[in-house]
Amino acid sequence: GPVRDRAFVQARRALLAVGGFMLLVSVWTPLHNPQVSARWFSAPRVYFIWLFPVLGAVAFVMLLRAISQRRDGSPFLWGVLLFLSAYVGLQAAVYPNAVLPDVTIYEAAAQAKTSCSPFGGSWWCCRRCWRTPLTAIGCSEGR
Repeated sequence: GPVRDRAFVQARRALLAVGGFMLLVSVWTPLHNPQVSARWFSAPRVYFIWLFPVLGAVAFVMLLRAISQRRDGSPFLWGVLLFLSAYVGLQAAVYPNAVLPDVTIYEAAAQAKTSCSPFGGSWWCCRRCWRTPLTAIGCSEGR
């Protein structure tokens, strides 16, 4: 109906905006930080790191195509792949640093005690959120 049509128009606009910002960050990051530039353009890391922008470009094109063809399920999967490729690619580019220029992932990592609390809360929320819709459609106890 009209809501679905409007959603596809908005999805296309949002994808173009997100793609533009992702391209901007991809160009700006190596220009701004010489360490990242050295990692991105030197062998052997170049062969690993450049997989993620290529994967992101493929996901972008396929997502644009899925939106243009007004498909229902595949835009979600291509969107997830697009964001995963961007996130993992950025992390691979700055590894072993978590926060540029000099905070490593080991220095930024929280203690085990403090990491358990958010994980437990996330697990409870996910379990609760999945159980409620499943119970509403007739599945008992979220099964």
